Amino acid sequence: MKTITGIKYNGYIFWFLGESDIWFLNLDKIDTTLIDENALTLRKNFISLDKSNILQFLNQNNEFLLPVKDLKNCFKKQDDDLYLSLFIDFDKKVFYDNFPEPNNFNGALNTEWNYSYEDLDNVVDEKEQYWKS
Repeated sequence: MKTITGIKYNGYIFWFLGESDIWFLNLDKIDTTLIDENALTLRKNFISLDKSNILQFLNQNNEFLLPVKDLKNCFKKQDDDLYLSLFIDFDKKVFYDNFPEPNNFNGALNTEWNYSYEDLDNVVDEKEQYWKS
């Protein structure tokens, strides 16, 4: 399922539109036979995503990155697929989940990471909340 994921790194937020299966942070901790094949292809050479390699991963997959102004414009057109489902804060090591379907993101977290299932309106800075116009 395609979803919008916010990635926070060094205080900056990146917006990524792609398969949700990409965001199992540590693939060694889950059964990858259940993960979308396209997601596994994008994760090639990135078994675990952490602060040391997230920028490299985003640069390698930059065609999926969207500026917040483009998201705001698309959202105004009533595109229901653009709700924020995941927000991954690499600065604080917190994986925020607001995904509409059951998943196991919390089972694939790296050591020292925390998992939180909550409304992302309380997590994302107001100026970045593209879903509010």
